[in-house]
Amino acid sequence: MEIPRQQVPWREQTVSRWLEVTDVPLQVGSVYDFLNRNNAGAVVLFSGTVRTYSHEMQDVAAINYEAYLTLVAERFREIATTIEDSFDEVRALVLIHRVGEVAVGESSVLVGCSAGHRDAAFAAGRYGIDTIKVAAPIWKEEIGRTHAQWSATATPLQDVSSPMKGSHD
Repeated sequence: MEIPRQQVPWREQTVSRWLEVTDVPLQVGSVYDFLNRNNAGAVVLFSGTVRTYSHEMQDVAAINYEAYLTLVAERFREIATTIEDSFDEVRALVLIHRVGEVAVGESSVLVGCSAGHRDAAFAAGRYGIDTIKVAAPIWKEEIGRTHAQWSATATPLQDVSSPMKGSHD
């Protein structure tokens, strides 16, 4: 059986789950509004932004992200299910990553959770971003003023069930 190839943008959304890979700027306000619930005492929203330096380059102007969308979609679904099953009181969650060229100061990834209390929202959000970093096949090419290079900090893909903690990036 042939697996259909995903195309950008890819999005799955329910009343409590928003999963997406897109090539347009990320809308932090819309994501916050989606997460904010009357039965949630906490909303945690992480925005990973492109900065002017990395471990390998001191003059980053942008990052070009590429993704293997079929597997990213599968991994995002697994991460979302794990969050829903493992963290008490999660009301809603968001996993969104941008592909294509993302300029300095722009968001490349949004991970958010709302929950009844802050501990669950923080823990679920931390699990979400840490797991995306090690389990989703998304690669970055750092674009500098004089040259571009693929990031050497990538690690082999990990299982969704056992993410490495303390990602350095």
